Amino acid sequence: MSVEQSKEANEMLLNTARGLRERGYNVVWSHVGDDALFNEELLSICNYCYLHGRPHTGNETKDALSMARQIGNQIKESMTHALAWNPRAIVYMEGDKSSFVPYIERIAQPILKDEADLAVATRSWDEFHAFPKVQQFWEGLFNLYAGFRAGFKTDWIYGPKAFTQETGSFMLDYKASDFGVIVHPLAAALKKGKRVVGVNVAGFPQDNYMKKYNDINFLKHFAWRMMSFWTNVKGLHSGLRS
Repeated sequence: MSVEQSKEANEMLLNTARGLRERGYNVVWSHVGDDALFNEELLSICNYCYLHGRPHTGNETKDALSMARQIGNQIKESMTHALAWNPRAIVYMEGDKSSFVPYIERIAQPILKDEADLAVATRSWDEFHAFPKVQQFWEGLFNLYAGFRAGFKTDWIYGPKAFTQETGSFMLDYKASDFGVIVHPLAAALKKGKRVVGVNVAGFPQDNYMKKYNDINFLKHFAWRMMSFWTNVKGLHSGLRS
């Protein structure tokens, strides 16, 4: 899943897609963006790619909120397509985590060896603190809350997760279309007594990832992360009710 950003950030997305295909993975991608040349290249790399245009209301805040409200649908449509391939393991990740590509096999191994039903990529303490302070605050707060509510302490929203077909389908049960879709299946798997494990991976942000925050206004970044926090709480509660 990805959203069009700067030219440098878009190149990072292409590096992720290329890296996945070079390793022989089937890649389903969902992208929001209007750059025709970029979209065409992404289509040529991925096995399947859903493309969505950016909203253009003339109000940057409204556009950001509109995209945030549709992110869950992006992820669910990709999961639906992946499930149709009848795979042994499905790995979810964001397109801007190109440095995670070499760790796909590691996070999928517990699923492939039938040692787990859902695997969560986890960063070390130092790696977590290498991300922007605003991100640390809201993600750390959610990890504490989710660990307390679900009784499972892990890096809940670093992002990458590996699923069986059953636990992957839990994602489709989430009724809303926001960030909570990533949290819902993890909470649902715990609620249903499925085998959930954390898998240590290298989680330091790559340089290009950090560059995209250089020009972001602090208040906008804070508001974006706060909104993500509350939708993640919604996804947590939804999964625990399942």
